[in-house]
Amino acid sequence: MIIFRSYQAGDERQLVPLWNQTMQADPVTPERFRNLVLLDANFDPLGLRIAADGERIIGQYMRSGAFCLCTGLNWNQKMAGFLFSLRTQQTRVPKR
Repeated sequence: MIIFRSYQAGDERQLVPLWNQTMQADPVTPERFRNLVLLDANFDPLGLRIAADGERIIGQYMRSGAFCLCTGLNWNQKMAGFLFSLRTQQTRVPKR
């Protein structure tokens, strides 16, 4: 069963290969992922959403609070941000 949840520490072990599979022209190393995403001043762990099939991460999207910071809106009140990235892994759909 696929569940959707927020980022948890350690998810980057699966997110980096997913990034590299879906963004072949712009691959990242674990260190670059940490610097670009996790250490970004606007990073919100609740905004990095994970699609997981059991323990396997099969997709992710990330929203950014940067829009709210630039416009003075309060991100903590769940005002609109924007979708920053979207990645999904190819999966087989079971035949019925």
